[in-house]
Amino acid sequence: MVLRRELKEYDGKSTAMLDEIAHRWSQQPTYLSALLDTFATDNMAGQNGASWLFKSFVEKGRSIPDDIGESLARQVGCLSDWSAMLHVCQSIQHLTFAEVDARMVGDWSRQLLTNHRPFLRAWALDALVHLSSFDPTLRPDTETALEQAREDTAASVRARARNLKLSDGR
Repeated sequence: MVLRRELKEYDGKSTAMLDEIAHRWSQQPTYLSALLDTFATDNMAGQNGASWLFKSFVEKGRSIPDDIGESLARQVGCLSDWSAMLHVCQSIQHLTFAEVDARMVGDWSRQLLTNHRPFLRAWALDALVHLSSFDPTLRPDTETALEQAREDTAASVRARARNLKLSDGR
């Protein structure tokens, strides 16, 4: 696919290049799926670019297909670029999930809670809180994670934890 090739050529820095890619491709019905498929490549710059485009798309409140949560659950474990992981964690609050998909993405998010990068820990916590509204089995671990995050060495993690609350339902 041409989109994947364009992302393979991404230098990992130029947001202008990503804006051009979004302009050319974001109206295509397979756009989000193609971005998620790029997560499974070993090209870290491509993962970074695809996740940045994914985040940009969902943050704009555009219509998101119902199966994107399922597709994300299948691909998220392939990510190896830390910034791509961050973009995905920041995107999760804009998505809906079936319970089984929320559990899979929640398991992935939980692994990031001990990452050495504070922003990644903070946003993984944010993702886990959001996902727990779709899968109640995540709630006990999420409550524990929130308590631990309130004592984190990084101020950004503590601040994020203070601003997050578990919801009682969807």
